[in-house]
Amino acid sequence: MVEAPIIYYWSHPNTRNTEEVARRIERELGIEVRHILNSKKEADSPYVLMTPTYEGKVDARDPYIPNAVKRWLKASRARRQLIVGVIGTGNLNFGAEYCMAAKMLCERLRVPLLHRIDVRGDDDDYEILREGFDDSWDSLVAMRREVVGSRKIERAVA
Repeated sequence: MVEAPIIYYWSHPNTRNTEEVARRIERELGIEVRHILNSKKEADSPYVLMTPTYEGKVDARDPYIPNAVKRWLKASRARRQLIVGVIGTGNLNFGAEYCMAAKMLCERLRVPLLHRIDVRGDDDDYEILREGFDDSWDSLVAMRREVVGSRKIERAVA
């Protein structure tokens, strides 16, 4: 691997489901995780973003994507350029809106949706993530460098 994987995440303070997923990834997969609001380190190497969805009630102009995630991405061009993929967390009860924030971010940032996790996930989810990071991390980084090198990504979120 060129650089070790890092996951930046945001978790709603009331549910903390995404934070629980992040901590389990850190514990079981050995991947460094950083909360976007608490990290003292700036994103300076390729990373994955993990975010929940909130049933379209976040912002009428731009539903689904938590405001904290939008602000974090908008604050730094490097953050928009270094992202290599997104993991969505949510609840299957949301139906068609399940992990919609992750889907929207992938489309806007031109990165792949790496996985969707229901609530806090199960053992299969973490095995899929382990295999994905082991098998594909270097390729994800190389693809992103190619994309960013050929055209600048000026705005992450409209």
